[in-house]
Formats: sequence, structure tokens, C-alpha cells
Amino acid sequence: VKRVPGYMFYFDQDQTNLPKLTRVIFDENSSMEQFGPFAMYIYREDVQVEEFRLPDSIFATHDSSSFFLKTKHCYIPNLANWCQSSFGSYTESNLICKAENLYIEGELLTATSEIVIPSSVEKISSKAFDRISRLRKVVLSEGVKEIGEQAFYGTSITQITIPTTLTRVGGYAFSSLSYSNVKVSISDVNAWSKIIFENVYLKRQ
Repeated sequence: VKRVPGYMFYFDQDQTNLPKLTRVIFDENSSMEQFGPFAMYIYREDVQVEEFRLPDSIFATHDSSSFFLKTKHCYIPNLANWCQSSFGSYTESNLICKAENLYIEGELLTATSEIVIPSSVEKISSKAFDRISRLRKVVLSEGVKEIGEQAFYGTSITQITIPTTLTRVGGYAFSSLSYSNVKVSISDVNAWSKIIFENVYLKRQ
């Protein structure tokens, strides 16, 4: 399967007799390329998918789509490919923001977890970790050059390591964070001073 058609799993709050969707699983070697508009949109607070295993591949979600999908267990099998996938411009467009339990390469993300963005990722896509409130510790490896818009919006980051290769931080990439509570580790002040920050907004407390 390379594409999930638009509205394939679309259910709104007015619908009755909903099918029981319990698991959505993509094979480990999936060649998935695109989620169509509103392909995974279940706008029901009373419906939760038990298990959602995302594709291992780099994929794109339709730009004009939201993905209101409550999941009990959500799995990202390949962090590098996830960071390079393309997410829509709408709120809740990254498929994982409503996951109760998020597993990254097999490890459950907790308040003490540290995720390391590998050096193979030159750009972290916009909204890649949007609204992942449990995300607190991030290491950007040498090789990461750009952070997309709202990439870490709505997270709870308290520690982040910045590489010397970083050149641009997109608009609102870290909005919702309090600058007094974030520890930023840099190894080269000169490289840090050359980073372009676009519309950065951090709370005072």
C-alpha cells in the first residue's frame, strides 16, 4: 500500500453505527507514501484506536488535512524517516499528537526519555513533534541543519543540545516553552550566533 485514500477512515461526531476500528498497522518494510485528505480523521471523543503502527518509510500527509485520531498505543518505527516526513499545515496534522502512549523505535516516550535526532536528518519537518507534551529532552546530532516551523510546538522540552551545523529555526518551532526552564547546550558560540531564528516565541515563565 502506497497511499491511504482521502476520507478512508473519516468519522465525525454526528455519525452512528461506527465500525469498530481497533488497529491500524503498516508493515515494517512498508513503502507508504501518502495519507490523503482526512484519511485518518475520527472526530469522536468516545472512539480510541487501540494500536497504530506508522509506516517505516518517509511519507506525506495531505496539506489540507487534520488527523484527529485518538490512539492508545502509537508506534514510530524509524525516527529519522519520521523527522523527514511531510505533515500538513492544519492543527493536529502529524498523526501522533493524540497518542496516549507513544513508542519511538520500540521505546516508550516518558517524561525522563531523551530522543536523539540522528545526523542523517538535515531538516526536522514542520510539526514533526507538534503537541507531544511528554517530550522533554532532545539531542540534535551534528548534521542537523534546520528545524521546521512548529516542529516542537506544544512540547515540554527542558533540555536540548544544539549542533554546530544548525543554521535555521523555523517560526514558532518552540512556542509554548518557557525560556527560564529550558537548558540549551551549545559547543560553539560562534556557530550559535549565526543561526537564523524566525518568529521565535517563548513564554516568560
